[in-house]
Amino acid sequence: MSAIHLLCCLDRGYIPQLRVMLCSALQNEPGELAVHIAHTGLTDSDFAAIARGFDRQRLQLLPVCLDPALFAGAPTQKRYPKEMYYRLFAAQYLPPAVHRVLYLDPDTVVIGPLGPLYRMDMGGCPLAAAGHLHRFFTRINQLRLGLGRDVPYLNSGVLLMDLDALRAGAEKTPPQVYAAMARLGRWRLWLPDQDLLAVLYGGEIKELDGRAYNVSDRYLRLYNLNPQNRRRRFDADWVRRHGVIIHYFGKNKPWKPGYRGVLGGYYHQYDQIQRRLAAGGDDPIKEATIP
Repeated sequence: MSAIHLLCCLDRGYIPQLRVMLCSALQNEPGELAVHIAHTGLTDSDFAAIARGFDRQRLQLLPVCLDPALFAGAPTQKRYPKEMYYRLFAAQYLPPAVHRVLYLDPDTVVIGPLGPLYRMDMGGCPLAAAGHLHRFFTRINQLRLGLGRDVPYLNSGVLLMDLDALRAGAEKTPPQVYAAMARLGRWRLWLPDQDLLAVLYGGEIKELDGRAYNVSDRYLRLYNLNPQNRRRRFDADWVRRHGVIIHYFGKNKPWKPGYRGVLGGYYHQYDQIQRRLAAGGDDPIKEATIP
């Protein structure tokens, strides 16, 4: 079976989290991974650090160095650097021989096989993403961005892309994207990459189950606070049995002080594994016991 193509977009500051994510993916996906890393400033030393200790027969790193001038007009913040826009143009810079790619934020952890998601029938949609906002908040975002009621507002941290469909459709070039941003005005772009995903592709996105493919501490907390869900609570054990991708989005990160949640144990387990691999220890992945 052919390799699963992943896409990651990051700067040097997220290399430790990327290693944790790759470690978790190698543990839980039995196939080979071809990982395209889009960047504007990573060095050969950075890529050597990313690869250190991993099984190179199953992991292929494919650097994609982008021209920083392409993103000169994009608004950024400390929490939202220019790298967040790279995923929006993946169909333009990834090789034509790559027909499908799964984008994962570096602050994700894989706890199940990726193959079923990667090879799913997308029903003719160029993109698939997960969302788990309450209908009220979805409507707020629809009104804020001028979207119709049938347009979902989805998280951009896990994004399956049919690159052939994206290439065949209307091109979303940086100038076109920046024109859309100018029409919206920066004050309406709260989460720029996510907002643009909804504005540019709207109803063309297939919605994934966020409980499996984008589960988070925030989702568990809000779901369990809903009185209607009193008899069917979600906990870490439920995530272990049904989850595939955990996403530590927002400010609540398990590698930062003050983290609050029940899913941080996954991150710390794989962090310990990748550190031991980087130090040249025996491969401990098969011995790991994930909560």
